[in-house]
Amino acid sequence: MSFEAKKSMNKIIKATWLILVFPLCLMAQDKPTRSGVQIGFSEGFSPKKVNGKWGYEDTDGNLKIPASFDKAWSFNGGLSPVEKNGKWGFINVTGKEVIPLIYDHVWPFIEGYAHVDLNGRLLYINKSGQKCKQALQRT
Repeated sequence: MSFEAKKSMNKIIKATWLILVFPLCLMAQDKPTRSGVQIGFSEGFSPKKVNGKWGYEDTDGNLKIPASFDKAWSFNGGLSPVEKNGKWGFINVTGKEVIPLIYDHVWPFIEGYAHVDLNGRLLYINKSGQKCKQALQRT
């Protein structure tokens, strides 16, 4: 792939993120509840902010995954992106870290792949955390 093609692809990825993902992030702003802060449920769990950290509660309001993350997104395909100390990775519904928190940013899995940013390189990983598609250098 030529440099110009990579540059064009990078612009498309950024534009897609701004159009599709960013509005969802805005909608997921803190919504007060009686026991903390909650956003929508996905796969039986909702990210919940407790004392400044994020965990996950079930539909009965029980905190099932302890609030230990700086940021957390909804589950998708059994995995959820989480951030700790500036690094992102993925946990499963039991709270186990299944893809290490080593990425500068991650996006949710779509059709078995997640877009990730590792040291300025944009690439795709599968649900095992293996690099699967050609990486693009961020410009």
